[in-house]
Amino acid sequence: MRTIALITLYDIFPHLTSYACTTSGHVLEIHYKRISILRVWHLVPDQTIHMLALHEAFCVTGSEDGILRVWPMDFSAVFLEARMCIIL
Repeated sequence: MRTIALITLYDIFPHLTSYACTTSGHVLEIHYKRISILRVWHLVPDQTIHMLALHEAFCVTGSEDGILRVWPMDFSAVFLEARMCIIL
């Protein structure tokens, strides 16, 4: 798994963990201070997750299939899916 994005909020909110998305469709929860992986979720098999955005209550991913997905922070199920459309 190669990491393609890393969001580090530790300097602002030291009680939070960091999250990373991968080219293999995984999201990792990382303990910043210990530099260890706490959890791994395989959200979109065989697809790259290009974008990861966090909020207190949910997370948004954007993947290779062109779909934005809204997840709860435990990634138990998709709340919402929307296809991205680019108009030129």
